[in-house]
Amino acid sequence: MGGRGRPLLMLDVDGPPNPTPPQQVTAQSPGYRHHSIAGIPVLVGDDHPRLLARLAEQLDLVWVTTWEEEANEWWSPAMDLPALPVCPTGLGVLEQKPAEGVF
Repeated sequence: MGGRGRPLLMLDVDGPPNPTPPQQVTAQSPGYRHHSIAGIPVLVGDDHPRLLARLAEQLDLVWVTTWEEEANEWWSPAMDLPALPVCPTGLGVLEQKPAEGVF
């Protein structure tokens, strides 16, 4: 449970929020906005910020991603979110290699 006795919604950035590996991001991605996050091309669904805001009315949103604290610097603005609490993974995004499946 979250700090106010509410359930947590743990957010990662891969999957629905960013469904496409950077090498596959194209100018034609209907329903998604293009962003450059830390120099990496990503997509954010047009509806995701609105849907997350609605979920935040009932749930406490928490980042659980290898981006850790950097999720608030890069991803929160792209998804129109305030800074969120971070659940550390122990794996910093910059410590991993693309071959390991991070990007």
